Amino acid sequence: MKLSKIFLAYLALVEKTSKITFGGMELLEQPNIVGFWHEDSFITYLILKELENYNQKATVLVTEEWRGNVIQEMVEKNKGEVFRVAYSGRTVDQFKSLFKTAKTTSNIIVLAFDGPKGPRHKIKKVAYLLANKNDKHLVGLRVDYKYKLRVFVRWDRFVVPLLFNKIKVQFMDLGKISTAHMQNIEKTNQRILNQLYQEKNKQESIEEETAIWTADNVE
Repeated sequence: MKLSKIFLAYLALVEKTSKITFGGMELLEQPNIVGFWHEDSFITYLILKELENYNQKATVLVTEEWRGNVIQEMVEKNKGEVFRVAYSGRTVDQFKSLFKTAKTTSNIIVLAFDGPKGPRHKIKKVAYLLANKNDKHLVGLRVDYKYKLRVFVRWDRFVVPLLFNKIKVQFMDLGKISTAHMQNIEKTNQRILNQLYQEKNKQESIEEETAIWTADNVE
């Protein structure tokens, strides 16, 4: 069985046994730039499914590496579109095409803020550029889980939502990205972290989490 099918089967069980609520969906009515933390990748595919109820489509940035094949299958299964991109090496032509797509598409553009390999919670410059050059709002995604497994040995501290859960998905308007924001990326990144996590960090300090420890450090 393909890995993507296993993931989708498990997500279907999570969806069936859990209460999942969505807030801020009106922010997706316009083709804005939507970012999530890589740790929440697993649940993102249920969010793409929810978009169907709002007649909105998403174009998801997916790495060109082999992992991207699995992600692409899952995204397309949920009727999303993908844009394959390398995050290192020769990327000039790819990003020119990406910016052209972002300017003309009616889809929202979805990407992992901290990319496929991190560092964790450091927003990649491409997210800021997509919003800045196309005069679009940057929208952040925050996910709160009542029950979860967190894989601490991964760079992103990957989250696996458990069954019979309560999951709250909140889209938050981070505003437009100005030239001044671009000139001080560190300060802008910290502002966004504060906005997305000012309450979540407090919750996680008292939250019971189960860590999965493996022999290898999986990227």
